[in-house]
Amino acid sequence: MPTNADLESEIARSISELLREFGILPKGYRCEVHFYRGNRKKRRDAAFKENWNPDTDSIRIGFSPMKEKVESAIAAPSKTTSAEERLADLVRALDRPEGRPGYEFVSLKWFRDTALEMIDRYALRAYDALQLAGCLVLRTIAAEAFTFVCPDQRLIEAALSEQLKALDPAA
Repeated sequence: MPTNADLESEIARSISELLREFGILPKGYRCEVHFYRGNRKKRRDAAFKENWNPDTDSIRIGFSPMKEKVESAIAAPSKTTSAEERLADLVRALDRPEGRPGYEFVSLKWFRDTALEMIDRYALRAYDALQLAGCLVLRTIAAEAFTFVCPDQRLIEAALSEQLKALDPAA
């Protein structure tokens, strides 16, 4: 006798195939199906036929990106000191979201190149370069002026050199 989990999986697989056939479900996404009674999910290990009531139960269908493994170099900040290691950390950190199926990052390559340039130009750590590059990207699309706020004096100086309005909250 099939369980709720068995039927949820089978329905999700069938819906995914159909939606991919119509070009509606992009690669990198999965269909999720859950049985509910009221606002509560039904137990997945329960037998379907014994507890299904079309008058009170419902089937909810959702879509989510497929989960990816996160590399340890990206998950935790690196304590590297050499420019090559900082650069490698930055490239790995930027490559992960750029490679996610179903997403488009329009300015990511420009953002990456800007961050790499900030590392070379100001000898910044990878995460500092990402913060500065993010503000430079934002400056090109922001409707209003903004202030770069950072307590790191080296990063403040880099921001000022890039003609950003900057503020050190510790000053």
